[in-house]
Amino acid sequence: MFATGVCRICKLSDWLLVNKIFIILSFRRRPESSIFQFNFKIPLDTGLRRCDDVVRKEAFLKKNILIFVFGAALIVALDQITKAAISSSFAMHESYEVISGFFNLVYVTNPGAAFGFLAGASATFRYIFFIGVTVIAILLIIYYLLKSKSGSIVIVISLTLIFAGAIGNLIDRIRFGAVVDFLDVYVGSSHWPAFNVADSTITVGAILMIWEMIINRKKENQA
Repeated sequence: MFATGVCRICKLSDWLLVNKIFIILSFRRRPESSIFQFNFKIPLDTGLRRCDDVVRKEAFLKKNILIFVFGAALIVALDQITKAAISSSFAMHESYEVISGFFNLVYVTNPGAAFGFLAGASATFRYIFFIGVTVIAILLIIYYLLKSKSGSIVIVISLTLIFAGAIGNLIDRIRFGAVVDFLDVYVGSSHWPAFNVADSTITVGAILMIWEMIINRKKENQA
């Protein structure tokens, strides 16, 4: 009876040992399959690439925002400081010759836009129109900066210049109902309309943006 029990235990242990060896050999004969590689490794690589793209886009956006914020703040500060210096040092329509026959400092205000646009309209209409247009332009610039996928630093700089100039003149319109101008460029008796720092940055920003668009169009045509 005891011997029979021992034999059964031995047979059971032998069966378990055989099955264990079979399982081990089965795993050794079946290395990592191609199906496993397809289902795991490729999506993992794709996910990593997507993560890298997201990180690069976030870094690019942060850099653009830093350039935009600090650049715009510097330009607006310069614009307002120069206007304050002129308005506190000059009487209205006073002129100071800097370069004879070419450049003067003056103190004038422009209730309209460039070249006197809408200067003859009512003050209320001008106030609402110019402030409304400026606010819309500012919001569009911010939206474009946040949503744009362009990697061009020139576009970022041009938007910064235009945005800062718009803010500088908007402050004048809210405070005084008109823009303070003090830069007078002329040749002989022919004077270019007086302008300020904000006008200059808007002009330079627009030129940079148009130039970049032309360059990009040429590259696309060549490709």
